[in-house]
Amino acid sequence: MTFKIKETVNPLDSIARAFTQVLEYGKRKAKAQDKVGVTLQNDNNARKPIYISFRRADQIDVELLFQQIEAVIQSDETFLALGPHHLKLTIVEAIDGKGRIRNKIADATDVSRLKKSIVKINNSDNLCLPRALVTGIALLQKAESAEKKNNYNNLRDGRPAQKREAEKLCRDSGVDISRLGGGIEALKVFQAFLKDYKITVYQDTSAKNIIFEEKENISQKYIDLFYHNNHYDLINSITGFVGNVYYCRFCRVNYSVKTSHKCPNSCKKCLKSPPCLPDGSISQQCGSCKLFFPSRRCIGNHFLPHFPNNKSVCDTIKYCTECRRVYSLERIKQHKCGYSKCSICHCYLPSTHLCHIQPLKKKDEEKKSKVFVFYDFECRQDEIRPGGIRPHIINFAVLQIQCVKCLSNNNLEEDCVFCGRREYVIPSID
Repeated sequence: MTFKIKETVNPLDSIARAFTQVLEYGKRKAKAQDKVGVTLQNDNNARKPIYISFRRADQIDVELLFQQIEAVIQSDETFLALGPHHLKLTIVEAIDGKGRIRNKIADATDVSRLKKSIVKINNSDNLCLPRALVTGIALLQKAESAEKKNNYNNLRDGRPAQKREAEKLCRDSGVDISRLGGGIEALKVFQAFLKDYKITVYQDTSAKNIIFEEKENISQKYIDLFYHNNHYDLINSITGFVGNVYYCRFCRVNYSVKTSHKCPNSCKKCLKSPPCLPDGSISQQCGSCKLFFPSRRCIGNHFLPHFPNNKSVCDTIKYCTECRRVYSLERIKQHKCGYSKCSICHCYLPSTHLCHIQPLKKKDEEKKSKVFVFYDFECRQDEIRPGGIRPHIINFAVLQIQCVKCLSNNNLEEDCVFCGRREYVIPSID
C-alpha cells in the first residue's frame, strides 16, 4: 500500500504523518473494543523491533508509537534515519454479545441436540448476556422450591420477567452494556459480582475452546454460556451440549465410559473435583465399602451419585480387607480374592491365569444371526461318461432351513418369522 505524504520542512512531521495514515488504515475495520498490537521493525536491525502490547483499538495512536520510538532512539539514534521500516498491526476481534442473529443452516442432528441442551435467548435488545446469566442463576435455584421453579420457567420462556431481571443485574453489578458491550470486560464485572457462581463461555460444541472463565473461581455452581454469531445462549446441560455422557471441566474432554478418563484434578478417593484435602480429623473409613477418606467432606462426597444409574462411589468401588485390593463392581460382578480380570480374554480368572489367544467376544457372536441348512440328495449313477466315469446325477433333493428361533419346532410346514419358508422339495435337477 502506498501513501503520498505532503512535503514539510520538519522530517519528523513527515514520518508522523506516514505512521498516522498507516495506523488509521490498519484500524479502519476494527471496533473500539478490539485488541490491537503494533510492531515497528527497522530492516537494518531486525532483531530489535519496537512493540506496543495489545490494547483497545481506540488507545492506539501515533503519540503512543512515538513514545516507544523515543525510548529506542536514546540507545540507537539511527533507528528512524536508516530504513526501510515495516509497521505491522495485529487485530484480535473482541466478542460482543448483542441482539439475536439467525444461525446458518446446521446439521439436523446437531440442531435436535442443541434444542434440548440450550436455552435460546430470544431478544431484540442488546441484553442477551445478562438475560442468559439471570436465566442460568434461576436454573441452579429451581430445585429449591416450587416458586423458584416457576420463576425459572418464566425466564426460560423469555417472558417480560427475563428483561426486568437482566436490567436489575446490570444495575446491581454496575455494568453499562451500552458502553462495555457484551464482551470480556462486561463478563469480568459480572463474574466479580456473581462470586458464588462460575461463568464459562464456550465457542463451539467441542467445549474445548473457552472464551471466558476465571480459573481462580472455585465455585461449583456453573453458569455455562454458548457464544455464537455475536449472541449468548444458556447451556442447561453441558453433557448434552458436547453430545456425550461425561464432560471433564478441568481437562476439557468429553467421554462415554466413566473409568476411561482420569482427571489429575479430581480426588482419588471420592472422584470429585477439586481434590479433597485433610481437615485435621482422623482418617474416615466407610463401614460399607471399607475405603478410607482423608476428611469428612470426602467421605460425604463418596455417597453422592457419580456413576450411571445414580450409583455412588460407595456403591461401585470396594476395598477387600482380606486381600487388601480395591476393585470396581463396574468391571466385575463379585470379588474373589486371588482373581483378576484378564486384559486379553476379559474373563475373571485366577491371577496365575496365562492367556495366549483372544477368543471371539460373546457380544459379536450374539449379534450374528445363525441359520442352519440341512439337505439330502437322491442320486443315480446309470450314465457312463468318457473315461468310464459314472457321475452322481441328482434326481431328487430335500432342503431344510432352520434358525435358532425355530430349531425346536418340528412342524416344517410352519414358516418362521425370521428365516421364512423352512422346507424345499425339488423333484429333479437338470
